[in-house]
Formats: sequence, C-alpha cells, structure tokens
Amino acid sequence: MERDKLDGVAPLARLASSRRRSTERSYGSSSRVRLAPDGPHSDIWRQISSDIAAFLAAMDSLSADDSDNGYEALLLATDRLLLASARTRLELQRVLSYRKERAAIHSASG
Repeated sequence: MERDKLDGVAPLARLASSRRRSTERSYGSSSRVRLAPDGPHSDIWRQISSDIAAFLAAMDSLSADDSDNGYEALLLATDRLLLASARTRLELQRVLSYRKERAAIHSASG
C-alpha cells in the first residue's frame, strides 16, 4: 500500500491502542462484562474490542479530517472489523458445538 494511504493509520493505531488499554483495565470491573479475564472468552473479547476500537478511532478521525487518507483508514478498519466479526462467529460456533457435544455425552452417560 502506498505511504500516503497509511499516513492516517498511525494516529488511529495509537488511539485504538489507548482505547484497548482502557478496555483491558475495565475488563473485570465492568457491570456489562462478567467473563473471567483469563477464561476461554478473553481472547475473543480482546480481539474484537481492539478491532471495534480501531473502527471507532477511524470514524472519529474521519469526522475531524474529511480526506482521502481518512476514508482509506476507515476502509482498512472496516475490513478488520468484518474479518474479526467472521472469526468471532466461527469461534462461537466451535465453542457452542463443543458444549452441545459435551452435554449430549454427559446426559447419555448420566
């Protein structure tokens, strides 16, 4: 990718990183989140939170600077968010399938 297309991405990465640290700090204390920070869900949570933060940062950046670079950064962030969403769905399907199999085995043996 050309250098000028990436100019708007570096500030977005810093903002996303800052938001990610904020999210990680409040991970265990948020009233909305009741997952163990070291549980099987933590990787999913951190990845999707990071990609959401990057997307929001790109939106914020575009509202402050209506430029081609801003739109390119938002496109990149949108792509990352779409991929993260697909990865999350696949992982959730895998976990749910495993849980259902385990429940079926447990009920058949008990």
